[in-house]
This record gives sequence, structure tokens and C-alpha cells, in this order.
Amino acid sequence: MVHQGIPLAELKRLRAVERLPAVRPGTTAYDGLFEVPTLQEVVDLVKSESRRSGIYPETRHRPIFSRSGYTSAR
Repeated sequence: MVHQGIPLAELKRLRAVERLPAVRPGTTAYDGLFEVPTLQEVVDLVKSESRRSGIYPETRHRPIFSRSGYTSAR
């Protein structure tokens, strides 16, 4: 289970869409073409690039992670 009891296979059926089409109309051409990546897939992509990059993940529901046994620095 990945997010509040939702299996990864179900999350992988989701597709990314532009949430602000009025602001970025050009990117709506890509709506539905790409699945939402896992954090591991993002890490692998960054590592595969030949340039130095960083990842700054944002965790929004701290209590959920705490109940799952994960800790993070403040």
C-alpha cells in the first residue's frame, strides 16, 4: 500500500493533467499522456541525468507518516 491504503497499481492508473490550464494553456497538450511517477522513479530519473540535480520532496500529511513509522527532520 502506498497512500492511505491505495495500492500502487491503482495509483499508477492515474495520469497527470495541467491543473491551471488558463495560466499554462500550452501544457494541456500533454494532459493524460504521463503517469504520476513514484518517488523512486523520480530519483532514478535524476540519477540517470549527466548533470547535478536535487530533489526536494514535500510531505503534506505529517501525522500519516508518523503513524506509519517514518520520521523526518523539521
